Amino acid sequence: MSIHLETDLIIKRSKVLGVGKQLSNTVWFHRLYLEEIMSRHKVIIDGHSVSHVDIESLALNFPFDLCKWNIKTGELTLLSVPMFNIEQEPEVHASFNVSTNKINRFTNNRQIYHRRELMVKESYKGFCVEHAQQRTQPWVSLAPKDPRFYLSIGRKRFWVNWLHSVGLEP
Repeated sequence: MSIHLETDLIIKRSKVLGVGKQLSNTVWFHRLYLEEIMSRHKVIIDGHSVSHVDIESLALNFPFDLCKWNIKTGELTLLSVPMFNIEQEPEVHASFNVSTNKINRFTNNRQIYHRRELMVKESYKGFCVEHAQQRTQPWVSLAPKDPRFYLSIGRKRFWVNWLHSVGLEP
């Protein structure tokens, strides 16, 4: 299921990578697919092509669950989302930008991710992909078509308040 907004903003499974949630030039995917994706696509850091082994060694002290990759610029960010397999809309606890070697930690009103079923393949075993898809349908049908709404639901506080306002459980 793709979500189409009036601004021609489309949220879908990435056709470029074959897995991952794509929004414009950015794709979010589970770390399980990092090696597979990097075997087919180049990631450039400081003008040098790097492998998934290079990425894993850069992140030795940063436990990550998801990857965020800009397919246009090649920028790769590793994301710590420890409850990815458990929460319907998991929170981002920290990020590690591979290009800048910078870690950001988040504590207050964390960013959350929707449509986690798009970040994995249908065969993923960490959670029931079908149940995650079913979770998406009710809120998408109730969501306003205003693009600003989709920019706001990425924060936990707004998301929980909106769900309550339309009679859905967080």
